[in-house]
Amino acid sequence: IRDSQRRVRGGVINWRQGKVKVGTRLTTEPRLTAFLGERTGLKYTYSEKLNIATVWPDSVKKVKEKIETVTAGSQFNVVLMNWYENGKHHVGWHSDSEEDLKEGSCIASLSLGCSRKFQLRHKSSQLKELKV
Repeated sequence: IRDSQRRVRGGVINWRQGKVKVGTRLTTEPRLTAFLGERTGLKYTYSEKLNIATVWPDSVKKVKEKIETVTAGSQFNVVLMNWYENGKHHVGWHSDSEEDLKEGSCIASLSLGCSRKFQLRHKSSQLKELKV
């Protein structure tokens, strides 16, 4: 596991590059992640990777609160942060369908690091792509 720290205004984020299951194989995650929340111990699992939250620094809390003002009243108690160091770091096509997520809940996305195209496609037909 690769660990890294990035200083943000008001605190330090501990970034990790862990292992995730893709299909039947275990592979190194193609990005750095940090899982933060309103309190320590909140859990979120994806691709068989267990994330346990640490408390977010004030700077992250302020960004979260700003996002909440533009997401029709949604409130977030955790954030999975992704850091893209270079053009090879990415998130592959996936569906946020983990049991830890409340059905119908809002998922906000904010990319950090190298710029990326944010792409969406229809889950069942996979035809129309939306690039942001």
